[in-house]
Parts: sequence; structure tokens; C-alpha cells
Amino acid sequence: MSDNGALAGLRVVEVGSGIAVPYAGWLLAALGADVVKVEPGTGDPLRRRGPLAASGSSGLFEYLNANKRSVVGVPLDGLLAHADVLLDDGATGMPDGNPGLVRVRLTDFGPDGPFHGVPATGFTIQAMAGWVAPRTRPDSVPVRVGGDFQEYVAGVFTAVAALTGLRAGGGVVADVSKLEAAHSALPPPTLYAHTLDQLGWGSVTAQHRPLDVVACKDGWVGINMLTAQQWEDMCLLFGMPEFIDEWAALKQGGPRLGEFNAKAADWLSQRTADEVIELCQAFRIPSIPVSNGATMPTLPQWRERPFFHRAASRGGDVLTPGFPWRLSGTPAVVRGPAPLLGEHTDEVTASPPRAPRAAAAPAGLPLAGLKVVDLASFWAGSYLTCYLGAMGADVVKVESVQRPDGFRYGKTFRELGADWYERSDVWQGTNLDKRDVTLDLGRERGRELLRRLVAEADVLVENYSARVVEQFGFGWDDVHALNPRLVMVRLPGFGLEGPWRDNVGFGHAFEQGGGLAWMTGHADMPPATPGGYADPVVGMHGAVAALAALAHRDRTGLGQLVEVPQIEVVACMGGGQVIDYSLTGEVPMRHGNDDPAVVAQGVHRTVDGWVAMTLRDEADRDALGVPDLAAWCAERTADEAVSRLRAAGVPAAALPEPTSYLSHPQLLHRRYFTRLTHPLTGPLDFPGWPVRYSTGPADHHRSPAPMLGQHNAEILGGRLGLDDAELATLAEERVIGTRPLGLNAKETSR
Repeated sequence: MSDNGALAGLRVVEVGSGIAVPYAGWLLAALGADVVKVEPGTGDPLRRRGPLAASGSSGLFEYLNANKRSVVGVPLDGLLAHADVLLDDGATGMPDGNPGLVRVRLTDFGPDGPFHGVPATGFTIQAMAGWVAPRTRPDSVPVRVGGDFQEYVAGVFTAVAALTGLRAGGGVVADVSKLEAAHSALPPPTLYAHTLDQLGWGSVTAQHRPLDVVACKDGWVGINMLTAQQWEDMCLLFGMPEFIDEWAALKQGGPRLGEFNAKAADWLSQRTADEVIELCQAFRIPSIPVSNGATMPTLPQWRERPFFHRAASRGGDVLTPGFPWRLSGTPAVVRGPAPLLGEHTDEVTASPPRAPRAAAAPAGLPLAGLKVVDLASFWAGSYLTCYLGAMGADVVKVESVQRPDGFRYGKTFRELGADWYERSDVWQGTNLDKRDVTLDLGRERGRELLRRLVAEADVLVENYSARVVEQFGFGWDDVHALNPRLVMVRLPGFGLEGPWRDNVGFGHAFEQGGGLAWMTGHADMPPATPGGYADPVVGMHGAVAALAALAHRDRTGLGQLVEVPQIEVVACMGGGQVIDYSLTGEVPMRHGNDDPAVVAQGVHRTVDGWVAMTLRDEADRDALGVPDLAAWCAERTADEAVSRLRAAGVPAAALPEPTSYLSHPQLLHRRYFTRLTHPLTGPLDFPGWPVRYSTGPADHHRSPAPMLGQHNAEILGGRLGLDDAELATLAEERVIGTRPLGLNAKETSR
């Protein structure tokens, strides 16, 4: 196995089938860990799924199990006695004789609580978490996120939990909930509902995204407006200035939506996808081809930036996605193909035993002592640093009064008052457990102070457009010279090189270009954008790589650059369709809410809402004994239908209202929400993390989000030693401050 990966020397035992646990193992193996996959005599069922099943494997199995070793019939206690980490699906008992083992247990809802034992499938978990929703228009039938996205989400949190447990010193049990993992990837509905309630505007309603996925002369294109400035620029570009003031009305399906769509369709029909994207990007409007298994590898960015690659497999070469990050000092490599069933049984049992890891006495939070400088904006990078802060790292967020984090203006409104930019509950939920300073990086004095913060930091995180930090003098070579032990995590939209390097993109665009939109929706309708789930998942992939790089730094003293291209993270999770296309020549299609592997699956309207259900086999159908599900549901409330379905052992869930999560019995049992009091917006319940660690913390968060520049004196004075006179001069010169300059009404987004 690898002797130079970031996780070299780490022994992981993987007991789990399907996608989620194997994906966690694949991430750790790509970083250099020795992952031993324990399979039953019949093998992981994923071996029998897809085009290569006849050869005892499958394309997806080959992808998710590269770099691993397979054993069959080996006593688990013997393997675990010499392991560092166990990844399991919840069925494995805790072994004796290895007090330092980090055990990560993935289950649907957690190992106990009122939902323990409730039947579930990926579809019903999506429904409970709020993923099954109208997408093409507010009144459309709710539809799930296509593919196996929720499994990959659970998998990356499983990998994060393993490395966090190791950072705590070992001897940790980490319980990961699939329901909470799915909820954690959702744009927080409870927080936005609170904002609307403050305004007296009612509850969150499903919104239409004008344009979004649209047809042009030669295919589908995603066009995404997240700010009012982008909307205005789009209207001018399309020659439709009369719609500039109608964005809010059109998002609610206003009376002129049909007229808007017709005019936009006419403009688009006269242009190719490449022309549309070039024009939109010139106006800094996120735009990208809506890609599928055939077209993803042909995008200009990936033609010039190697990502997809041919991997040797037992059934022939398979085109697979690459890795979701690039580490400058310890690059991820494919060391070997996925193993044959039991291929390494003799090798593993013959290897000399290792001394078990000693359990460290719990000493506070697992990441206590880490110093993090947070240059991130919007969601993905800030979500990463929010996790690090929640686990004990000292996170200093750096903004400026000239250009605060643009996410401060998301889901908030001037009607809330003069300090409306501090009141975005969504921004707050992504910036808990941090301290905030403002520094104008356009001036040397601001840059000099940032250099001093970076010189003593362990981790630097940024997700500006690729060119920005170099312009300020904080590219990798610059910061590495300042601090050779620093781990720098960059989360560019498309990568640090390639023809799309400087393109603008948000989560919607990455879902469209990375294959998720193609698999979401109904086959006879346009692809549907999931809706921004990519950002937190990108952040968690960044957390996996950052923690691995820190482990390498602890062994060697050397920091490194971690690049996490956001679209490539999404492509890793949507890449199964690339694999299938490479093997069959057929483009996989979306199936709405259907699943070819089950008897029936879908949503049905009830008296007061919708119910999602899965009939896994004929036994489920017979147990329920209902010939016409649609008619049966229509006569009942959602709660009545779900109770009857679950009593018959059928996985089912009512589609939730945004505020209902706060009273969900299982989330309450797991203490998923943490109540914090912000000085302006008051007490509020914030979503936590989908992991409970045996060593704590008891609550997922410790402090509310900071106000702009709130800790200038504390950090610049207390840490860097500036006196009151120096701070006053910096404030007078606007190098620092506590209120944005030149607030622009067009920064508001909803």
C-alpha cells in the first residue's frame, strides 16, 4: 500500500455494502489509508449491479473500491484488534482489545431513539429531509434528487467523522445519521422560515427559478441568477429590460411568467450553448451546459484539465471520475483496481500484527488548538470552517467593510432595519463558532495584518474566484513561504487551471454541469436542478482533505495546498452515469421518483399534503393490501397514511413543512438543533451536524455568528498586539470597520 499518502500508515476496516460506507472508504484510501474491505461470501451486493455484473463486479463497484483490499471469512475481532478505524453500517459490535479504535457507525436515523427500526429507503429519507420537492414550477409534483446523491452525502460525513475521531486521539464512537446528513445538505428551511416570520410574510413557499435549465439551439443550458444584479444584467443581455423589476413576482409564478419564458426561449433558440455561456459569463452570470454521462468528459474544462480517467477493471477499462481534491504534497493516486472477492484474505491474515492504538483521554473538543483563518465567502468554504469551529478550532473570519461576505445579503431584507445585513439567519447558520475581523486587502496595511495572521495559522481556507488571492499576494507560494506548516484549502468553482478557471459558478451550476440535474426530474420533462445542495457537500469534502493534510503535517512538519474544485466534487457523486455510458454507450436517464430496483415508488397526494413511499418488493405490496394507492392516500391525512404504511412495514414519510423539523421526534432525541441567542435576532435553533461523538461535544455549536468586525480589537489588538491608537487609525482610514460601505440594494437576494 501507499507509503507517502496523507494518511499513510492508517489501517481502516470497512464493513458495509452499497455506496455510502464504501464511498467513505474510497475517500480515505485515495488519501493513502490501507482500507480492508470485509465482504460476505456472496460479496458486496454492489458487485451485482450494472453492466459488469456477469463478471462478478460492476462499474460502480470498480469505482468505489479502487485502492482497497478484500477479505472473506476472516474473524472481525482479529482485524479490528490491529486497526485504527472501523467504518460500518451499524451492525458490528465493538471489539475488545483495541481501546484506541475509532468506530464510525452509519445508520438511517441513529442507533436509538423513536425512529430506531422505522423502515426506510433512500427515497423516504430524502422525503423526510425535505429533498422531495417541486422543482420545475411551484405547483409541480414533488420529485426527488436523482441518482444516489444522498448516499454520497452520508458517505462524506462518515469519512469526516473518522478523521475527526482520530484527531480526538482515538477510542471514539461516532454515530452518523443518514437522515441528518441529508438534512445538513439542505439550504436551511427553518432559518429562512424564521426570517419570513419576523417580516410577517408567511411561510416558505416553493419558488420558480426563472430560466434555470433552458433549451438553446443545440442542448440544455443552466442559467442561474442569485443576486439582483445578475438578474438585471440577464434582462439587459436578453433584451428584456421591462422585466428588471419583476424578479420576485416571476419567482412566485406571476402573471407575466409565460410572456417572460416565451421571450427568453426565442432569444435562446437563436444561439448555441457555447454562445450563451460565453455571453452570460461575460456578465458574470453563472451559466454552464447541463451535462450527462456522455457529455461530462467532453466539457472544455475537462478536455484540458485531466479529471476523468480510464481505470482498469475486471470487465475491461472503465471511464471514471477522478478524485474530489488535489493535494500538492501527497497526491491521490489509483494504486490498484477494485479487488476480486476475497483476493487479499491470505495476504491480510499473514501480515504481522500491529500494536493496537492507545486510547487518548478525552481532552476537550477534538479540534481544539487549531488556528484557522477563514477567507471564505458564501456557503461551501464557510460551511467547512463552521464545522472546524464547532469541533473546537479557533476560526477567525476575515471580511472587509468594502466587500463583506456576500452571503450576508442572502435571504435577508432591508425591511428588517438598518442592520439588515447582520440579520440573515442563513448566513448566521453557516458562520457559527467564529470570530470576525475586517481588513481591506486592497491596501498594504490590511495585507500586512493578514500575513501576520496567516504566519501563525494551521489552516487557511478561501473560495474566491481563482485569480483573487493571487492578486492580493496570498497564492500558495506566498503563504507557504510565510508559513511552511500551513495547510491551505482552496475551493475554486472549476479548478485553479483550465479554460473555465475564471468562470463564475454557484451550487446550482455545479449540479447542472456535474450530472445531478440530468438525473433529477421526469424523463419526458427538462432536467431539474436539485437546488443548491452541492455547497455543504463540497465543504465536507474539503474537511476530509484538510484533516488528512493536517495528519500528514503532524508526521512530517510540512503543510501543503489542498485544491477542492467544486464541480469535480459534484462529478464524483454524479459520475456513475459516466461509468455506465462508458460501458454501454447508452446515456442513463432520469426516472422521476421511480426506481427500477423496487416494485413501486412515488409520492401521492393526501387530504393535507403529500406522502412518499417505497414498495420494495411484492411482500410490501401484500402486507399493505391496498390495490389503488393514489385513491387510498387521497382519503386520508398524511399522518394517517404514514402510520398505516409503517405499521405494515412499508417505508413511508410525509413531506414536511419547513418548521416541522424543529419538532421532529428523532431530531429532538439526537439534539440535532442547538439554540443560540444572537444579539440582534434573538434566540434561534440552528441545525447541527449529522454526527454524535461519544466524547462530545454535547451541543453542536457554542456561540452565535459574529457581527461584521466584531472582534477587531480582540484579534488585532489581543493577538497581534496593536494598541488602541493604531486600531483607531485603521478604523478612521477604513482599513477596518464594523459597517459595510456603500450598501447596494441590488446585493439583496431571495
